[in-house]
Amino acid sequence: MSGDDVCPVVVLSSGHSLRLRKIKLFEEKAVIEIAELRAQAAKGLGPSALGLGVLGTPSVGFALEAGAMLAVGGLLANMAHKTGLDFLRRAQDRSHALASRGVYFDSTAVKDMHLPRPGAWWAHAITERENSPRKHVHGGDEFIGVSTDVGEMYIRWSEVVGYYPPQSVNPSSPQITQSPTQTSDTMAPWPRDKF
Repeated sequence: MSGDDVCPVVVLSSGHSLRLRKIKLFEEKAVIEIAELRAQAAKGLGPSALGLGVLGTPSVGFALEAGAMLAVGGLLANMAHKTGLDFLRRAQDRSHALASRGVYFDSTAVKDMHLPRPGAWWAHAITERENSPRKHVHGGDEFIGVSTDVGEMYIRWSEVVGYYPPQSVNPSSPQITQSPTQTSDTMAPWPRDKF
């Protein structure tokens, strides 16, 4: 196996192929905190309305009572909306701060790259502040930061139409012993040397 076999290759919808030399990952704890803030924001910004069902003809007193409940419900919904916006702002601020703290890992150090989902990829890094390894993961958004033969870039993962995993293994990856098999006599072999 050549040294290039340890790097995964992606094929983009444009037809371009890229060898992923390094992958940008983020500290797992910070990614989880942002996801929790976004979940709280979604809860506060979600639909909130009081549904009142009435059987029969409502009395005037009941109509006034229902109107008061709707007014209180509107105030509560407005408070929940403001709280949701606050959570969303905090998540956005932390997300921006996190972007600058990403770490590029050699693709050989990233685990579970045999899976074509960046959300499954992870690596450990020892920080300067602490002497213990910290887990780093994908940031959870639609883009993934990579370093390729052309330079550093962000790839929108939904634009990836093909993924060729690394051919050497890391401890948590299964052994891949051969190239993809052909499904028809008319298919040419995978051109590994063209990347």
